[in-house]
Amino acid sequence: MELEELKQSLCLSCMECCKTIIVPTFYSIATDRQTIDLFEMRGIEVKRGVAGPVLLIPCSCQYLSDDGCRIYDSRPDVCKDYDGRKVRVMEDVCKWHRIVKIRCHSCDNVFYSSEELSETTCSKCGSTSSLSMVAA
Repeated sequence: MELEELKQSLCLSCMECCKTIIVPTFYSIATDRQTIDLFEMRGIEVKRGVAGPVLLIPCSCQYLSDDGCRIYDSRPDVCKDYDGRKVRVMEDVCKWHRIVKIRCHSCDNVFYSSEELSETTCSKCGSTSSLSMVAA
């Protein structure tokens, strides 16, 4: 699968970044246990970000449907440029972390996959045994 096609497919199977507002906070505000409890009672998750605590507020985008983004082709630049792999608090959620580059030694094809190597099939020749991961 081509990289952009795979990224889009993974995004559509998750869409978590379109369901959460990420808000960096002042360190002292979100480290007090009572304040954290107050946020959590309201469904707001508090995570440790690079520069301090971050609030994850559940709030779906108005353009998000079960089928994905209704304005995908004209979505804002902030959405086009978003990369969940680079947002520390989304690392465990973003499926782009699963993408690996694979070389088939039978036909010298190079392609991308998000499956375990043992479950991957070459998109060109169908081989399952002569595959290896390569640096992206």
